[in-house]
Amino acid sequence: MKTEMVPEPILVRAWGATATGESRTINEDSYLLLPVAGRSDAVLAAVADGMGGHRAGEVASRLALEALSGYLSDVEGGPRAKTVRGILRGAIDEANRAVLQAASSRLEWSGMGTTLTAVLTTGLQFSICHVGDSRAYWYSPHFSDLVVLTRDHSLAAETAGEDATGGILTRALGVSDALQSDFTEGVARPGDRLLLCTDGITRVLGRDDLDSRVGRGAPEEIPSALVREARERGSRDDITAVLLTWLGTGEEENVDR
Repeated sequence: MKTEMVPEPILVRAWGATATGESRTINEDSYLLLPVAGRSDAVLAAVADGMGGHRAGEVASRLALEALSGYLSDVEGGPRAKTVRGILRGAIDEANRAVLQAASSRLEWSGMGTTLTAVLTTGLQFSICHVGDSRAYWYSPHFSDLVVLTRDHSLAAETAGEDATGGILTRALGVSDALQSDFTEGVARPGDRLLLCTDGITRVLGRDDLDSRVGRGAPEEIPSALVREARERGSRDDITAVLLTWLGTGEEENVDR
């Protein structure tokens, strides 16, 4: 199991963990935690679940997140130069181009692609871009339930409802020049948390399971705990979780219900 913590910015902290699924020998998931240059209160976080032939899924998810990181590093003047949504859209388009170009460069990478769920925060504001069936959830002590911020782009979700998992993807990054991505924006409060995760978690942990775990305990321990529990429940897919939390003045508030 791999886990790490992003360097601590003001207001927002983020942690991630990933592990290979029960039936896999190579982890085709990737995740990104990146403080944004020029803004001490801005963080880019993302999860990607690659697909394709031998090792191609691993390549697609890694290239997508490298492109995201590179785009943010190249934004002239930092995020203040553009809107948060504009920056995120530009980064996602760059990631799509990177995977498309790589897929055409080697026969064994042909047809590869990846899901991508990314969030960019500036202070308490956040913007999410989403393609595929990795998900984003919003926990707040002010909400009665965990809020799903993304809609799966899959045949299962389109035919059986939003909680259905698995099946063929209807959208993915790196398979077409005409990328269709969903955007969601929100304003958090201190104590709120965002969970980004791949379907290695959502196929074995339902919304009630996640609701009871995301809002409780030390936030730095939650991604690893979710990955561990998904493995214990026999998740066959690769498993990745990223958690972001907004802090109060100087220290995290108690957000247990």
